[in-house]
Amino acid sequence: MGIKGTGRRGPPGKSPHLKLISGTDRVDRVSPEVIKLADGEDPERPSFLSADAIIEWDKAIAILKRLGILSMADSAIIAAYCVAKCTFQNSSIMINSSGEFGGLLIQGTAGAKIANPLVSIRSRAMNDMVSYAIQMGMTPAARLRLNAEVSSKKKENPFTALKDEADIIQ
Repeated sequence: MGIKGTGRRGPPGKSPHLKLISGTDRVDRVSPEVIKLADGEDPERPSFLSADAIIEWDKAIAILKRLGILSMADSAIIAAYCVAKCTFQNSSIMINSSGEFGGLLIQGTAGAKIANPLVSIRSRAMNDMVSYAIQMGMTPAARLRLNAEVSSKKKENPFTALKDEADIIQ
């Protein structure tokens, strides 16, 4: 089963810098002006978050602010991401401290070795965490797909000069 929320098929897109270097950049495929997805206001942190989830909340808020895509509407998905990440971390700690074979097996009620149920909890939390991270642009491939303003200052592409020189030589 794939990760929920990915939605797109095929390989992830290349950054404009890589397209320029590989010679696959085309004027007709350049994105129009960048759309600003942030509304300038931080979402309100839900009161039900644990102490660990609050730490993750603050980290996620800082990352999304830097990416320029933080909005008041993001509260629920950020909270879900934080809860999933804490569940993943806590279940990993519990697995590593229990049972045999790295915590993958535990003693069942009948005395036989059984699969540790925490492994499936950790796997589900990991899938949820990655799904939410993709939706928020917190993975490398997701950042390539986002049409978001990363900084207010437009940076000059250092490879443009190389492309211009190559066009002159040809």
